[in-house]
Amino acid sequence: MTLLFSHLHQFSKTKSLTQALTRAKIPIVKLMNPVTGISCDICVNNVFAIVNTRLLRDYAKIDVRLRQLAFIMKHWAKSRGVNATYQRTLSSCA
Repeated sequence: MTLLFSHLHQFSKTKSLTQALTRAKIPIVKLMNPVTGISCDICVNNVFAIVNTRLLRDYAKIDVRLRQLAFIMKHWAKSRGVNATYQRTLSSCA
């Protein structure tokens, strides 16, 4: 992950802000474009994330309102600063 972070940071054409969380339970590289405010987390070999994503997809197929509710909950948690598992707060999938 450290190598990925250094390459992304060095070759970023958009001058995105990067941060490596190498000591996290699941190491990730966080990217954020300061112009658009769009952020992205990259992790490698995290099977749990894939299973969790598929589970959420299947829930959304059952009731389309779940997707809207998930976005509302995620926005609520982010606006209150309780959406960072590395700080022992809520997971984005909680």
